[in-house]
Amino acid sequence: MKEAEAATKKLQAEAAISEAKARGPLREELIRLSYADPEDVARTLQGILGIPPSGAPIQQIPIITAIPQNPTTVPSSGLPPNRC
Repeated sequence: MKEAEAATKKLQAEAAISEAKARGPLREELIRLSYADPEDVARTLQGILGIPPSGAPIQQIPIITAIPQNPTTVPSSGLPPNRC
């Protein structure tokens, strides 16, 4: 049993290594915003997020105008539940 688990872990580790090699080296890309024009940054972020220039519309919550029905009365025999 332990041999099978060890073999499975070894295969998983080898698969992870080969996948990492296939992807290539990791790259980190940095967006420098400290000296950027705030309006340019806003337009860029709006484009990335898909927000129109006028801004995202506010979704209004519908008001429920229905009046609930009267509660249903269940006749009781005076005994506790589950007793016949």
